[in-house]
Amino acid sequence: MFYQCTLIYLSILGLVHCDRSFTLVLDTTWSMQDEIDVIKANLPSVLNTEEKTDIGNYIIVPFNDPGVGDPIIKATPRDILSSLNGLTAAGGTECPENSLTGIEKALQISKDRSNIFVFTDAFSKDAHKIGAVENLCRSTKSKVVILLSGFCSSPNVDVQVYFDVAKACSGAVLRFDAFSLRQAFPYMKEVINVKWTDVTTSETFIEYKQMSFTVGAFTKTAMIVASGENPKVEISAPDNSSISVEKIVDLRNTQVVQLKEAKAGDYTVITRSRGPTSVTLYKSYKLPVEFGFSPRMPRSMNETSEKPMPGRKNYILIDNAHSNMKLEKLEIQYSNDSRRETLDIKDTGTEGFYWTEVLVVTDTTFRIWIQGHDTTSYQEIKGCTEIIIPQQTGMGFRRTSPKCQILDQNPLTVEFGKSATIACKVTGYPTPSISWNDDNMGMKPIAWYSTRKINNCSHFG
Repeated sequence: MFYQCTLIYLSILGLVHCDRSFTLVLDTTWSMQDEIDVIKANLPSVLNTEEKTDIGNYIIVPFNDPGVGDPIIKATPRDILSSLNGLTAAGGTECPENSLTGIEKALQISKDRSNIFVFTDAFSKDAHKIGAVENLCRSTKSKVVILLSGFCSSPNVDVQVYFDVAKACSGAVLRFDAFSLRQAFPYMKEVINVKWTDVTTSETFIEYKQMSFTVGAFTKTAMIVASGENPKVEISAPDNSSISVEKIVDLRNTQVVQLKEAKAGDYTVITRSRGPTSVTLYKSYKLPVEFGFSPRMPRSMNETSEKPMPGRKNYILIDNAHSNMKLEKLEIQYSNDSRRETLDIKDTGTEGFYWTEVLVVTDTTFRIWIQGHDTTSYQEIKGCTEIIIPQQTGMGFRRTSPKCQILDQNPLTVEFGKSATIACKVTGYPTPSISWNDDNMGMKPIAWYSTRKINNCSHFG
């Protein structure tokens, strides 16, 4: 008699780490010496010389006249600060500069979802690179912030291309001078320390702009950045109630305000200015549900990945067991489409857990929207995930040794002749070669998942 044992391989191909890069794109022309001194003095307050668990590396991309220098890539804050201290400003007597070429290089070598900060005192003379930069921001989901400390320009060149970069790259343009540049670093610290779920940058406007946003039960904080010609920001709370805000940056050309302890409701942001201005709205919230993806029907969240597998049907397990929310609607919205598709919510049989399924198209990112209400307060709950990027393989991932985790940790005893399912999760890059090791039959290779017979199998292994 034989015992049938099914092994499920939940691949996480190319999913090496959920980390990002902290990247500086630094203008090193001679006119930037004062700014570079300010950066050297204040950047340690941002990095705190301690490794952040979700930052995989630290990068400096220097650019000068006529081009971009060799990137400096370090593993720790201490090492990148040491390299920064060795940089000096020199050359580059002409302006504007090749700043977009530097941004393009930074996007190419930084990890997905990175924070990229550009320091320059000059406008861009390589505006033709805007298309390449926009495409890289769309594919990597990295955020680009431009810290402009001067107006070194020439005829037919202006600041608009920087506003275009900020809008395409979920970033902002902040204007300083060499003496006020130190005020940029508390803002940078907020950008990298808070997990911002939504970042929206407006079109450039003159004189007046009104934007609205909603604070829900799960909103943690919000931050507004306005930069241009003398911007003034006013925030109106629901029912005109008083609000608490912290001014992180308060200068003639840049204002950054953060909303503190905001109550639920709809807020309005009115910005007035005297010239071209842009507003960026940051929001941070945590949904009351969790999502896990698997190419096979998972039995628990342990058998899922945070990222779906591309080019195939994925089961989505929804964990709503730890909240008071009654889930009523689930939608998917692809990044290249404003429309949403409703997903069919199905009960798993375990209280608080649901599932659905979706075909994940290769090279397509998406969000999942939820709708429901709090069963205690009856308040409506709406929100969406961050942009979800499917697992990726290819160039750019660092080699890591395979790791295998058996998900059923308790010893398994199975009645002779019966079947059981044993799940394991494997990570590594490049694609690991997987085999099942049995004492009686030796090594047996498998693919995504396989079924094989093991003689008289009644043990865990």
